[in-house]
Amino acid sequence: HAGDHFQRGQHHAPVLQYSLWSEKLPEKCALVVGAEGFGLSRLVSETCDMLMKIPIRQEGVSSLNASVAAALGIFEWTRNYSLL
Repeated sequence: HAGDHFQRGQHHAPVLQYSLWSEKLPEKCALVVGAEGFGLSRLVSETCDMLMKIPIRQEGVSSLNASVAAALGIFEWTRNYSLL
């Protein structure tokens, strides 16, 4: 969904999808944020090893603004590697 996917690497196996909160991001990764309301294109998604989704629990909210999704992904990576 919109702006809530994170990817890394090149596609060489079926793409697995995880929650950003349940899976530690790899130390070396590329953050790719999908378009708000549409997510990533099929071609971009197929190039990635991993898709990470930000769970949204607010009723009536189906996606995040792309900049908010990027900020959450960067924050989570930073938190995992104690750079705060």
